[in-house]
Amino acid sequence: MAGMWEGGQGQEQERELLSLNLYPNMGDLCGKADYPVLCRSVVKGLSRPSVALESAIRQLMLQTKMARTTAKRLRKSPGMEVCSETYQDAFRNLKTCLSTLKTGDKPTLNINLSAALTGYVTCDDAVVERGGTSPVTRTNLTLRQMATNCLYLSSLIGVR
Repeated sequence: MAGMWEGGQGQEQERELLSLNLYPNMGDLCGKADYPVLCRSVVKGLSRPSVALESAIRQLMLQTKMARTTAKRLRKSPGMEVCSETYQDAFRNLKTCLSTLKTGDKPTLNINLSAALTGYVTCDDAVVERGGTSPVTRTNLTLRQMATNCLYLSSLIGVR
């Protein structure tokens, strides 16, 4: 099973290569993403949109968890308590995304991806409203870009 996340082995790998030949536009899933370089670094050459999206969501979950750890450590900074809560909510939303990706519930998938994206914006807004400067501004920028790329990858599901 582990091999599937890296592009597959055996028959799965043959299907991946075949899909590149039959659908040349699918060779670079990230070509039309808003942040293609970031997208490519996350999906690492995967060619199936659903597998690439799962990889991207998992990476976003990891980064969100790390951001929450930072916010909790800096809890005395303005807005960090709100950031910690929004990161926790975003993580839950992303976890739901993994479930809905498996069931094929694309509307719920997109709602939860959008909710995670909104959480990162909410964190920055909370800091600004409290008159502070955010120690997680750069992190939130990356999280927003990753979430935007996830929404893009979601749009490719079902495309052949």
